[in-house]
Amino acid sequence: MINWEELKHIHVIRKLQAILTQWFSTEVFFVDERGVIRNFDPNDKGRDWKNPLAREFTREKTRERFFKHVSDMNEKALKSDKKGFIDKGPSGFEQVIVSRIAHGNDFHGSVYAFCYLDHKVDPA
Repeated sequence: MINWEELKHIHVIRKLQAILTQWFSTEVFFVDERGVIRNFDPNDKGRDWKNPLAREFTREKTRERFFKHVSDMNEKALKSDKKGFIDKGPSGFEQVIVSRIAHGNDFHGSVYAFCYLDHKVDPA
């Protein structure tokens, strides 16, 4: 079982998030095996969003679509035999990168990276 509270405090995780947000304006979310985002509080109005499109997640209708998309992508990761994949984001014009969190055959969730790039990400 993953201790999600400890995960977000690991130095390597924090450093990687900092690099991704600084270089690519990427928002990184940790999703548990049920499709619930573990490092996002919708009531946190003071969150420092690194991606301007992600700021829209604070709006109720956009937030519902976003949560559904995260859950759907987590389900896709569960059913996939790949370590990760790239797909369209919740609005259809941004991209998300989803990586499985698994140990052997045990699926523990996924990492969902939301980014808007002016070029396509090469999955290779």
